[in-house]
Amino acid sequence: MRFKLFLVLVWVPGLLKAQFAVFTTDTMFHSEQDQLNSEWVIAGQHLTYGSPPIKVKTDDLLDTMYFRTDAKRNWDTIICMISQAQTYKFVYNDCCGGFYLADSNGHFIQARTIFKISASKQWHIGKLGDDGILLGPRETASDTLDITCHSALMPNIFNVSFSEIKTQTDTTNFIDNTCIKMGNDYNYNYTYTSTKTYCNFLYMPLSNAPVTMTIDRKRGLVMIRNGE
Repeated sequence: MRFKLFLVLVWVPGLLKAQFAVFTTDTMFHSEQDQLNSEWVIAGQHLTYGSPPIKVKTDDLLDTMYFRTDAKRNWDTIICMISQAQTYKFVYNDCCGGFYLADSNGHFIQARTIFKISASKQWHIGKLGDDGILLGPRETASDTLDITCHSALMPNIFNVSFSEIKTQTDTTNFIDNTCIKMGNDYNYNYTYTSTKTYCNFLYMPLSNAPVTMTIDRKRGLVMIRNGE
């Protein structure tokens, strides 16, 4: 079954005046070619290191950003939600390549996701970068995942996925492993096999507030909204 990505809109009265988010880049240059050739496309506007800032109208819709480190490479597609009128800065990651995203206070933004799924008899795993969380078989499963195992050296652009899984007791014959939150503790090498993947995409958080991802198995929908 193919699942569709769907956004839940929350209308707030009075917010009729157009507001804009501003995207700019780090002005400190390095010698790496990746930085010199990096390029973003947001709302049809191109941005490179050293180019003038761009303004993008805010809304409560899912937005798509494209990024590449070289004109000969394919574009990465990154999902985000440009809903706040503030200034964001792309900062070159001279350790691991790619970029960090900083807010208007200069702080790198970290992701927080609430995973929910309708009734199922199977185990599921929601992943946010290198972190994962298990949702067990019950009427409606829900839990919140914060960034803990994700290295501070890595960009704050996260791969988000949600899958049905089989747990693996034989660690010599597994397909996947990740760092799993288990209550107040973590299993840093949890092994499992994915049997079905509902969604898998790159996500750039524009706020430290959580987003909620709900998997509706019956209708084949993945619903994303701001807030809890």
